[in-house]
Amino acid sequence: MKNPLILGVVAGLLFAVSGLHLPAWLHTSGEYFANLTLPLALISIGGTMSVTAIRNASRTAIGASLIKMVWLPLAGVLLALPFGFEGRQLALIMLYLGSPSAATSFVMAKAMGGNAELAANIIAITTLGTGLTITLGIFAMQLTGLI
Repeated sequence: MKNPLILGVVAGLLFAVSGLHLPAWLHTSGEYFANLTLPLALISIGGTMSVTAIRNASRTAIGASLIKMVWLPLAGVLLALPFGFEGRQLALIMLYLGSPSAATSFVMAKAMGGNAELAANIIAITTLGTGLTITLGIFAMQLTGLI
């Protein structure tokens, strides 16, 4: 009941069901705010990171990041093959599962009293690393004839 993302989703659903509409000026202001959320979250993440925290949590952060960037997309593609997925569908599965960790995981970890520094490190590693792993994954899928 204290989870800010769940509370936001519930409030949004209740507003949508109510049939009310926002005035145009408020809707525009909301869009401006929405466009700022990711950069602000990344700035907060950067401000939370410390060299000491990176050293202390590096093994855990790197392990979690490798699961997110390598093992999860690989498992997803391999599990999708017997179900008849092919070509672009497999590439999309690999892209979805191998995308960087969401910046909201930092917000959630902080709000719920979790390890926000570890979440920040995982987000940073996956944001920087997925460009390489996605490129290599697509290349490997092309070499094997999957796409």
